[in-house]
Amino acid sequence: MPVTKDDIKEHLVLRLLEEKRQEVLRRKERNEQHLYVTANAYTEEAIMTYKGADLVSVDRSPCFTFKVARSGSYRETVAAVAEQLHYPAASIRLWPFLARNNHSFRPTRVHETETAGSFLDSATGGAVFVEMAPPTVPVPPLPVSEKDGKCCCFLFIFNPLSTYHSFSPSPPVHVLIFFKYYDIKNSFLTYCGLAHVERRTKLVDLLELMWAKAGLAVGTPLKIYEEEYHSCIHPMINFELALEDAVNELMDGDIIAFERNDVIPPQDGPSGLLEYFQDLLHRVEVLFCDKNVPNDPGFLLELSMKMTYNQIAAAVAMRLGTDPMKLQFFKNQSSYREGPGGALRCSYEGTLKDILLYFKPRQPKKIFFQHVSGSAL
Repeated sequence: MPVTKDDIKEHLVLRLLEEKRQEVLRRKERNEQHLYVTANAYTEEAIMTYKGADLVSVDRSPCFTFKVARSGSYRETVAAVAEQLHYPAASIRLWPFLARNNHSFRPTRVHETETAGSFLDSATGGAVFVEMAPPTVPVPPLPVSEKDGKCCCFLFIFNPLSTYHSFSPSPPVHVLIFFKYYDIKNSFLTYCGLAHVERRTKLVDLLELMWAKAGLAVGTPLKIYEEEYHSCIHPMINFELALEDAVNELMDGDIIAFERNDVIPPQDGPSGLLEYFQDLLHRVEVLFCDKNVPNDPGFLLELSMKMTYNQIAAAVAMRLGTDPMKLQFFKNQSSYREGPGGALRCSYEGTLKDILLYFKPRQPKKIFFQHVSGSAL
């Protein structure tokens, strides 16, 4: 006998209808894919988690993804971001990331007349920085950040905790500056905020802002640097210079880094910010796997190629919550055969670079370890 519609249970009918509906939606999405652009949005929280050059890593920094029509206006794009973040649209501003000629990766200003397809660059993965007003109640709208100085909608008053700073009554020309603070004692670089600053502002007038953002006492002596790109950090010596004269080709998205000038650096760490950035060029991700656990997925640590055996052991012990003297390490067998090879003695005098000598440049770097009951030999 033929099967009729009445012979099929109701829940199966509903399930088949839903599957057909989903298939229609997927087909429509495929057909209209060229009409939309996908963006990866980064907030200040994402910048806080990143400790390297520039502001974010497109491979590691947390972001949220959204899709908008290529023909959509800037305001429509802001509305899509605001809806996803549950934040007022008037309290959000978008700064698309741009790969500069010097290979740095910085946010840049976008004109409100541009469409999403024009300012969300596919070459950068549609990366965009989301500037947000402070989360107070009620959330305030973002003030205007004036680029050309042709008009000024309001008077700027200096406030160290504000993100807007003006030092003259004439119409200001703003530039978006990001600030990083390097803690010499703990060898730790951290993002500490942004500001829309007049181009004519003197560096000395930014000291109060930097003290406030880093939580330092007023009057703390500082060393200030321009982070031009990952291997080029310029000391800014003359604090009486205007920002536009002190920074090479000043533009939105530039980074100013600073550190205290009254702290003695630790013996086993970078001597300061310049050496910290030099060390970044020698850092590598290493996968540590337990020798006695079959198919152990292990864990990744980013280490300096200049690290000694004791420094490597201390970093792994901190990750595992154990005593570094109760860890034993093994080289990989070879670049062609994976598995634990010869054991490394705790008196090993080489560096991490020597341990990883036979790995190919793009090959995942791996070191095996095991817990021992006594001290490792």
